[in-house]
Amino acid sequence: ELSVGDAGDVIDALRDEIPVAQTNETGSVVIALVEAGLASSNTEARRLIQGNAISLNSQKITREQFEPGDFQNGRLLLRRGKAYKDSALVELA
Repeated sequence: ELSVGDAGDVIDALRDEIPVAQTNETGSVVIALVEAGLASSNTEARRLIQGNAISLNSQKITREQFEPGDFQNGRLLLRRGKAYKDSALVELA
């Protein structure tokens, strides 16, 4: 079982391994994808979302805005496709 301290260490380790983007609770998924380097443009980000290629915390999404319930402890995992190497940590600013 992870303690709060262990969870913090895991988050710090994740920051070293994958890109990090910041947003607010109702921010743009499109902008976060581009900022994190998971899409090269807003157009590509929208195409990925419409093509069901984007997941938030392992749940496929088809909307372009974050919702407050998406965040767990102020963070979420944004992923393009199935490979975890194409992931980013999104934190509330």
